[in-house]
Amino acid sequence: EEDENNSLQRDFSERLNLTDKITDCQSQDEAYESCPSMIESGPECERQVHCEQKTQQPEVQALGPDWVQIYKQDEDGDTLLHMAIIQAEELYAQHFMSVAPSQQCVDIQNSQQQTAMHLAVLTRQPALARSLLCCGARLEARDRWGNTPLHVACRNGDLICVQHLTLPVREGEVKHALYSPQTQVIPQSMDIKNYEGETCLHLAA
Repeated sequence: EEDENNSLQRDFSERLNLTDKITDCQSQDEAYESCPSMIESGPECERQVHCEQKTQQPEVQALGPDWVQIYKQDEDGDTLLHMAIIQAEELYAQHFMSVAPSQQCVDIQNSQQQTAMHLAVLTRQPALARSLLCCGARLEARDRWGNTPLHVACRNGDLICVQHLTLPVREGEVKHALYSPQTQVIPQSMDIKNYEGETCLHLAA
């Protein structure tokens, strides 16, 4: 079986630069906005609403495209949120989380079945992992190897990430205004096993 870390390192190196992807998305938005006939009816009406929202918040617009483009998956299944985390662009990642219209967006899985939280833990960014948890990202989501984000943190010996994933969310930490995150048990069950039959405690030993 292919080693997970080697596979991820190769995959990361092959992906386009985040700035290039954002520029491409913004170019698509500009082309879209220059053709009013495209937004008269159908699903694209939704885009018109978001374009109007963007013009009302220019300081947010400067950070990147709207949520429709942010959470559109590329050929690897990655969204711009995934890319921002992979490339340690915390400002972009935090902004992308703040405009997510639903919890399902932050839980999107790529072709490796990794969520944004998996990637935040894998790249050792505990603050982002905590922010995702406060946005309601699922602790028990599994990647292609059956690992939850906590499995990954324990395997990496990352005590800070372990702490961030096992400390219950306090009321003051929930700052997301667009939706109410679903409640979940924190910490997760320590009996959850990956596809090799290993629990988090097995990996931490």
